[in-house]
Order: sequence, then C-alpha cells, then structure tokens
Amino acid sequence: GGTAPFSSRTLDRFGVGYFSLGLSDALKDFVQPFFEIRRERGFESFYSWAVTRWLRVTGDVQVLPATVVDRDTKVFGAVRTKVSF
Repeated sequence: GGTAPFSSRTLDRFGVGYFSLGLSDALKDFVQPFFEIRRERGFESFYSWAVTRWLRVTGDVQVLPATVVDRDTKVFGAVRTKVSF
C-alpha cells in the first residue's frame, strides 16, 4: 500500500493484502466426519479518497475463498466515511 499512484491525489491512500493460514492435522481429522476443510486464505484491497483534508471516503473489498470444501467463495464490500475535527 501507500499513497495514490496519481500525482494530483497526494492525500489519497491505497492498500492490498493477502493472507494464508495453515490448519493443523488434528483439527482437520476432528472435523473430517462432518466436512472437509482446507487452508484459510483471503485477499483485501482498499482505496481511501481524500475529498478534503478533513473528509475521507474509503472503499474496501474482501475476497474469502471457502475453508470448507464445496462451499462458495465470499465477497464483502464496504464504504466508510471519516470526518476529522
């Protein structure tokens, strides 16, 4: 992440992240009779637009592939506004 890639938007910020979390064999074996699980992983990206020095609007998206096999990938989006006094 860092500042915006546009020279005219010096106060904007952006970020991109990825995570991956391994699961223990003991946990996999414990839940195996009910369902099959795999490594947890996900992706997130945001862009924070500085409307003014005191007002920011941030858009965020997260993509989370299912940890449980045969389940759907989840996508979450959000918009946040921050007013600084």
